[in-house]
Amino acid sequence: MVTVASRKPAAKRLDYCLRDSCRHLVIALSSCPFCTRYVALKTLASMQWASENLPPSFYFSSGDDDFFVRVDRLFSVIEEARRNVTRFRWPTFPMICTYRLLKVNEPYRKRDGTSRKWYISEEEYKWPYYPRSCLGGHYSTSVDVVKQLFQIAETTPYLRVDDVWITGVLRTKLGMPDEMVVLRRYQVVLHGVGHTAQEILDYNSIRRKKTT
Repeated sequence: MVTVASRKPAAKRLDYCLRDSCRHLVIALSSCPFCTRYVALKTLASMQWASENLPPSFYFSSGDDDFFVRVDRLFSVIEEARRNVTRFRWPTFPMICTYRLLKVNEPYRKRDGTSRKWYISEEEYKWPYYPRSCLGGHYSTSVDVVKQLFQIAETTPYLRVDDVWITGVLRTKLGMPDEMVVLRRYQVVLHGVGHTAQEILDYNSIRRKKTT
């Protein structure tokens, strides 16, 4: 596992990761002015590491630190995608939206709105809609695709909405068609906010909680 974290004045979680580094690699980025504005830099750091250290046939998943992954289901989704590569004669592995898929989404234009951290001006992005993309809570693809996206990122204007920039803008520039951005057929990840540890282990209890 590769953990990418930003150093902050009260970065207790980062300190924990550094102490825990005997079990996985930690990439610690210096300072934190970009924590919100340049959050994609953390993803790019892990993409660069994967490109330089892993075979192209390996798989890459990006996820937020408050998401919990059912690894067995993730393996099943990846295996299904491998079969679809042959079935549909895709030239490479697809982009799997293991959390949510954004088919049509408009840039957030309200500078002082409730979601102002996602504000994007027309100078930053002039188009009325974002390209088809994965919601950045969690998504997966191959290291081969990641390496190509990372190379394209070096010459592509940065967009603060990191999931749209990576799985939408860079992916489109790579030439990967929309039909290769696919949504998982069943639940793979859970957003941990608002749930107890036991609820996270028990998918059915979370479903009951959401319907009451």
